Order: sequence, then structure tokens, then C-alpha cells
Amino acid sequence: MTGTSFDGDELLDQIAMLFLAGHETSASALAWSLYLMAEAPEVQARVQAEADAVLGDDQPAFEHMKRLGFTRDVFREAMRLYPPVAFLARDCPAGDRLGKRDIPPGSVVMVSPWLSHRQAERWTEPHAFRPGPVRLSRGQGGHGGRLFPLQRRAARVPRRAFALQEAVLVLAMLSRRLRFEADPAWTPVPVARLTLRSANGVQLRVFRRGGG
Repeated sequence: MTGTSFDGDELLDQIAMLFLAGHETSASALAWSLYLMAEAPEVQARVQAEADAVLGDDQPAFEHMKRLGFTRDVFREAMRLYPPVAFLARDCPAGDRLGKRDIPPGSVVMVSPWLSHRQAERWTEPHAFRPGPVRLSRGQGGHGGRLFPLQRRAARVPRRAFALQEAVLVLAMLSRRLRFEADPAWTPVPVARLTLRSANGVQLRVFRRGGG
């Protein structure tokens, strides 16, 4: 961090990244979140109850975020199972050693949140959807550095925070008005493109709560 402020063009670039780059990743993560909730009615009911209690009929606001704890847990668990960016490329200009393998200088190392988030050595029930305040990893509590669904560079911290807040509020807003059911004749096929999405789309049955 240099401590200097953005000029006009730099500020415009940052705003564009917030809305453009954040849109694709957030949309993908929300689609998987709704799919997982539809497959777990008891989880969906808790999200709906939280949305009713916190939002009511009010317009969502920043101060609601702290009270949407379970909704945030649901979204984070969805990103563990279906990280928006399934593979990350990292330059290794000076060389390094990874386990028993030497990495030559100038190599590009591919890091996969998709694989890391599903390792049985690191996670209890790695393929199960189990949202909660602490998702236990094997050997110790909490996910610590083992959960990294988005890039972790310092410059991207504001964008990650914006995306998380946006997605949690959207999930709560949808849940207070709608109910989602899975289609038993449809199974998603994850595919890594710009983001991790379903090759055959996300198909859900959508109902108004209390209505048709």
C-alpha cells in the first residue's frame, strides 16, 4: 500500500472492476447457493426465517449485514463447494519447493480452490453442504487459510468485501419473498470457464412464499 489516493481514471477503473468483475463471480456463487438451498429445505427455511426477522419489509441496508449471520454462512459454504474461480494461476519468479517437488524459476503454478476445498484430509464431510458459524477442518476448528474461493491479493480485498455484502443481501432479499425447489429430473454439470458455472444451467422451481 502506497498511501496515495487514486486519480480520476484510476478511481473509474476500480469502480468498473467492482461492478463488472464482481458481477460474474457473484452471479455464479448466488446460482450455486440457491441450488444448494433448494436441495436442503431445512437450510432454506432458516435463511427465510432470518430474512423475515432482519429485513421484514424494509429496504436492505449495510447495518443488516451483521444480523444475517446464517445467510452469510450459507453463502460461504456454497463458495467452498463451488468456488467462483476454480483455478488460480500464480507466477513463481524465484523458484520454490512444494512438498517433494522443486519448482523452477519462472514457472506458473496452478492453485485449485475446487480441489483444496474438497480434500478429505482437510475437511470433515468435504462434499456435504453443512453451513454453520465454524466449518470444521480435520485436526482443528475453523477454516483459516484453507478456504480461498476468490483471489487473496491485498488490492482485491475491497472487491471481495463488496461482493460478499452484495451477495448476502441479495440472497436474503430473494429468500424473504420466494421459495426454491430442486428439479428432480435435472442435475447440474459444473464446468470451469471464466467462472465455475453449470454447463446445463441452474434449473429451479420458484414459488412465491405463501402463494403460487
